Amino acid sequence: MRGMPPWRGPVLMTVRAVFPIPPSWAAWKREAAAAGLILHTAKPDLDNIIKLVKDALPGIAYDDDAQVVGYPGEPIKLYGSDPGITVTLRFPPAIESAADAARARLGRAEIVA
Repeated sequence: MRGMPPWRGPVLMTVRAVFPIPPSWAAWKREAAAAGLILHTAKPDLDNIIKLVKDALPGIAYDDDAQVVGYPGEPIKLYGSDPGITVTLRFPPAIESAADAARARLGRAEIVA
């Protein structure tokens, strides 16, 4: 991420995959797809897209894909006029400090799960 080292804390990831609307579809169906009324249900599977993205970012955005702790904003596959994959990452320091806060409340140096 432009000269910065990879993030070492938790990561929240949102993935939006937009596929081209097939030109062979009838006009009414193309319009419905563009309006988000018809979603992309063909391959590739959404979980495979997410895995591809997660596997591509270690060493760039974060150290390890195990750091991805959630998917706010619901990952989605849909049709649109501007195909591509949009990935939004959030690096919430509050999540990382939650364990420290729990330790402080419990008065312990370590939490055993």
